[in-house]
Amino acid sequence: MIPQIRSADSLIRIYLFVSVIAIILLAFASPLFGESINEKQAPEIISTLNISESIDLPKCLDINGNYVYIMGRHIHSKNKGIEKVIVVVDISDPAEPEIIARTSVDNQIWDIKANGDYLYVLYWDYGTKTSGLYIFDISDPVNLNMISTKELFPHTCTKMVLDKNDMFIAGNRRSLLTETRIYRLSLDNPANPVIISRHFTDERSNRKHYYLPDYARKMVIQNDRLLIAGQDDIFKFVISEDDVVLVSITGNRLDYTDDMAVSFYGDGGDDYCTYISGRKIYTFANMEIDDDGKTQHPGGKGVYLAYSNITDKLPLEDKLKYRFKPFGTTFTPGVIEARQNLVCILGLDDDMTGKILFVDFKDPREPVMIGSCDLDGNPQAAEIRGNYIYVAVPMENFYIIKLPDIDIGFTQII
Repeated sequence: MIPQIRSADSLIRIYLFVSVIAIILLAFASPLFGESINEKQAPEIISTLNISESIDLPKCLDINGNYVYIMGRHIHSKNKGIEKVIVVVDISDPAEPEIIARTSVDNQIWDIKANGDYLYVLYWDYGTKTSGLYIFDISDPVNLNMISTKELFPHTCTKMVLDKNDMFIAGNRRSLLTETRIYRLSLDNPANPVIISRHFTDERSNRKHYYLPDYARKMVIQNDRLLIAGQDDIFKFVISEDDVVLVSITGNRLDYTDDMAVSFYGDGGDDYCTYISGRKIYTFANMEIDDDGKTQHPGGKGVYLAYSNITDKLPLEDKLKYRFKPFGTTFTPGVIEARQNLVCILGLDDDMTGKILFVDFKDPREPVMIGSCDLDGNPQAAEIRGNYIYVAVPMENFYIIKLPDIDIGFTQII
């Protein structure tokens, strides 16, 4: 009888073991495990193009159709001269990008925008202390043709943005840390932009004026809304046919601002969210308690939801909590791009590895990292277009990265 009992006990154990294995296999075969959310969402590097022979220090880029225009500097090893260059990359096949053109210009370049058959390059002439535009005909991207040079501004201009038939340029009256002026130019004749209005602080002038305390980090335009982010504040303007009106100034309350990304949603121009990459030092927002019960201040490096209609109706104490909650303290953010709740953060890890982090701010109270990609260096220029983000890294490569597949939109928290 005893052997029979042992045999029955063994059969029970075998049955239980097989059942457990079956349950595990079934679980992995289910959509929850077999097609994991992470695999579905994961970003993917589609292609890498070495651009170091053409441009060493990319500063910014813009996309027009199937072409990316990268602006920056190239250092020549033989005579140690520095060349200011524009490189054109054909991205018609994202898996096989190709450099098709390259040209050089004489002066320091601050920004670059492509629109239709024209490329506008914002430059600074150290000799004359003036800024202006190089205008290229890019109807044939293989053969960049500079058609005119326009010396327009008696001081440094650093950022520009295009909208329909208008161009807006932000410049600094004295130096990079003084006031900023806004110029509006007509593009009715795109080959010959003309200044139609100026907006600046000048006590001797009867013109309407706005005081922007430092140089513009970024300019964004949507419908009739113009946003300018500076070191300390975000300025919102409403644009009409014959005027530019300042309607609000929002303090971002960071100690240092690296970059800003603005993403509009909804049908109007008032629904948007603003993400700031930067640092908030020694504040309630980034205090931590260590094992010994002492307060630590990691520095609050990260990305902050600085403005959003999503949190606009919250009580002040809750609004500040979402605005200044650091994403992380071991990653130093630099360039930032966003599409509504999907935020792409480019920078350096603690070991100085270049990275791009993909973060979902669907619930602004708890942003979630959904993927990352290692890069060959510290990325300096990036732009989202379609389902891809295009990234240029100094001394190394140009990347085309497929964005993660996530649900677009925000959780209602009010």
